[in-house]
Amino acid sequence: MTGTAPGNGRRRYGGKEAHERRRQRHDALMEAGLELFGTAGYADTTIEALCERAGLTKRYFYESFTDREALLRAVYDAQIEPLKDRLITALSRPGMSIDEQIDTGVALFVDGLTADARTARIVFLESISSGPALRARADEVIHELSDLVLALLAEHLDGPAPRTDRMEYGALAIIGAVRQLINHWSTRQHSTDIDELTDVCKTLFKIVYKQFLLERHERSSTRRPG
Repeated sequence: MTGTAPGNGRRRYGGKEAHERRRQRHDALMEAGLELFGTAGYADTTIEALCERAGLTKRYFYESFTDREALLRAVYDAQIEPLKDRLITALSRPGMSIDEQIDTGVALFVDGLTADARTARIVFLESISSGPALRARADEVIHELSDLVLALLAEHLDGPAPRTDRMEYGALAIIGAVRQLINHWSTRQHSTDIDELTDVCKTLFKIVYKQFLLERHERSSTRRPG
């Protein structure tokens, strides 16, 4: 059914205006990307397969995306950005102890990436096996997440602590370990118990924090006058 919207001269098809139809096609391609990149993988997913999954012709693919990597980047961001926002919000509640922040943050992060196995694959595997632009984006996200960890560590080390290279390495090590554990879960057909995986991630975080706290106390005691 074709018509003109009263008073504005815009063409409507099936009761929808052009921008609504474009958004609908964009969303269909995003969903197709999540499904195919998250199951078959980026290397084995063609533009033709994406369009078939979305129920669109190829010309509509290029209406929204320049190439497959652009779609993968959009799907990647759609998975990771809301999760980062939820983490920041959850960890910003006043009065939380370090243990509460670790338990809350780790559980939220692991749940957010394992609730849908396609998300874990896209965020931790497909993002680094495509082109250099998306690999750089994935590396940027890893450093953003490590900055969150670093801020958390610094906040609880007896007040704001200087951000040393050692602390930065520790934060990156935590994110890297969690990333590898979730990737292990993803590639092993999800046979790993998620509760156990989450508990191990929390333990790793707390070990690093307690080690840095111990070192800070030792440095403070050596500076005190005898």
